[in-house]
Amino acid sequence: MEADKRRALRYPADFRVMCRCKEQHCEGCAINVSRGGLLVSTPEVLPVGAMLEVSFEMPGAGPISFKALVRHASVEGGTGIEFLEALPRYQQALAAFLERLDLECRAAAGFGG
Repeated sequence: MEADKRRALRYPADFRVMCRCKEQHCEGCAINVSRGGLLVSTPEVLPVGAMLEVSFEMPGAGPISFKALVRHASVEGGTGIEFLEALPRYQQALAAFLERLDLECRAAAGFGG
């Protein structure tokens, strides 16, 4: 079995994601989210290696946007998107959202916060 190369915890997600690559626009739904990126279900496969502008609104966090890179993509497995660059306020909003998700997951698993 291949070692997991992930560097950040993934949290289940369910929010709309807009992906823009040059003139191509694609709307999808986040499957999971981490500090480093998203897994998104999209109606069409985005090209691996494509540079994107990704925007989304996390529940309770407002709209944010990142420059990103498509790392992997398939119809069945979704599109893996790595965050590359964002304004500090967007990075902070994502960090706060993930911290809240972490606390919710710990509480649901019976681990106090």
